[in-house]
Amino acid sequence: MTKKSIEKWYSIILPLFPMLILYGFEILPFLTFSDYLLLFFVMAEIIKREYRLVYDKAFVPLIIYLVVQPILLLLFASDQLDFIDAAGTAWKLALYIFGIAILKKNLQKEYFVKTVRFIGVSSTVYGFLQFFLGTYAHISLSPYLPFLPVLRTGLKEQQDSWIAYNWTVRPRAWFSEPSTFAIFLLMALLVELFVVYRDKRKNVLCLIYVFGIVISHSSTGAFGLIILLLAWMLIYPQDFLYRLPKKIIIVMLLLLPLCAFLLYKSGYVDSFIGHTFVNGQGLSSQSHFIDIQAAMSEGTNVLQFLFGHGMQDVEAGYLPGWIRTYYCLGTIGVLLYAVGFYRVCRRCSRRARIIVLAFIGFRLPVLVGKNVMLKNLRGGVKIESYKTANVRIGFDGTGICDPKYQRGIWHVSGTVCFGENVRIAAGVKLSCAEGATLQIGKNSSINVNSQVICMEHIALGENVMLSWDDLVMDSDFHPIREGAMEKPVSRPIMIGDDVWVGCRTTILKGCTVPDGCIVAANSTVTRTYQEKHCLITTSGVVKHNVFWKR
Repeated sequence: MTKKSIEKWYSIILPLFPMLILYGFEILPFLTFSDYLLLFFVMAEIIKREYRLVYDKAFVPLIIYLVVQPILLLLFASDQLDFIDAAGTAWKLALYIFGIAILKKNLQKEYFVKTVRFIGVSSTVYGFLQFFLGTYAHISLSPYLPFLPVLRTGLKEQQDSWIAYNWTVRPRAWFSEPSTFAIFLLMALLVELFVVYRDKRKNVLCLIYVFGIVISHSSTGAFGLIILLLAWMLIYPQDFLYRLPKKIIIVMLLLLPLCAFLLYKSGYVDSFIGHTFVNGQGLSSQSHFIDIQAAMSEGTNVLQFLFGHGMQDVEAGYLPGWIRTYYCLGTIGVLLYAVGFYRVCRRCSRRARIIVLAFIGFRLPVLVGKNVMLKNLRGGVKIESYKTANVRIGFDGTGICDPKYQRGIWHVSGTVCFGENVRIAAGVKLSCAEGATLQIGKNSSINVNSQVICMEHIALGENVMLSWDDLVMDSDFHPIREGAMEKPVSRPIMIGDDVWVGCRTTILKGCTVPDGCIVAANSTVTRTYQEKHCLITTSGVVKHNVFWKR
């Protein structure tokens, strides 16, 4: 490939990276198509320059730190570190930063802008169809690109569940999450407002991007949109305000209070504030920032203060972007990030600085869940994957459930371990005592008003489905004596993979339910079973060789 063709195709393909992270080959599940393409362009650039490395040095200290930090933590804090997870994530991030630094001068504005515009418009149209057809016609449009091998599964199933429960479908187009869709459109709007010159700007595209952000129902998108538009009007009033007649500006100012009042009365402001900022007090009990206090209150030694806990599962739970940066990379990592962005900003134009600052600000992840009473946050949370909306608490439920009025409870002093794609419905009560461990496996769900009370150990396998009004409890809470022998108060409960527990079922201490079993509705399980794929009732096994599908 010639130099110009490499630059052209890199500029065209770079905006596709946020979508291509969903795809890859199962033989190498830790590498996505985005990784393959980045490695290809980096190698092509190195060969083109006859193996001389020419790159932007702004982030070199951070890249070195990302390579060294996992090794330092392994040597001095190995008991708290999953080295494979931490090193793999840190080194992959270092590769991305280094790759972009090498390829910086290859970015051709013309091709990049055209690709961003095409993806922005097409994804907004497709996202609108996902939203409209899913919400009103109950037709589900796949979020996956055709003919590509999928690495991250479960997105279509999540969308189908929204339709099944008659909920508003949040569009994601071909991105991993609605919030990722909204953030890409924010980037497209940034490009249109601050990269494209005014005489070449297409205002209709700006309106299309804003429409896509609104229908995504993303709080990150809404917050970013407000900040971005305010920054544009304040920094470049000649692009907007100065071109409007004074009468129109006066009418707009007079209508602002009315618009704000109508927005408030619609309930959107209440929902947005409760979902994003409130920490269990006032409007809502679920927040984007509920785990910050737990993370900051953990015992942190000097080494962790300086170097962080490693880029692995966050013990405290889901943390916003820069708080998570401190938790994972420590004070040194945050400072190196800040120095890198500062060095980039110093040599940028005013328009480019807006883009850099926006990139920094939009790093807030999206937490899911609401109407969950946070009675106890002293315990720990381990999450297998930190993809957005990996664990949903307080949203899902049956068609006869109104999530708005179903109140869940989170009372955890022990440790709760979540696999990928876990769904905890509205009204579910989770209690985990100090020293106890509650495990919920990949693709498992707990339906409305069920209760899980863990005093010692409860393990739900993968693809377990607890129906509504179930009770899983591994303790009697009071000692029971039979003659001279006192029974143990608590004993572990083990529920295997692919188990369906019917509604209003009680599973008590010491029980084992093997893989593939169905527990009939309104049953009480009090003992251990060995046979797989059977139908279990209160009286025991009543059918054999039973199979079910979610």
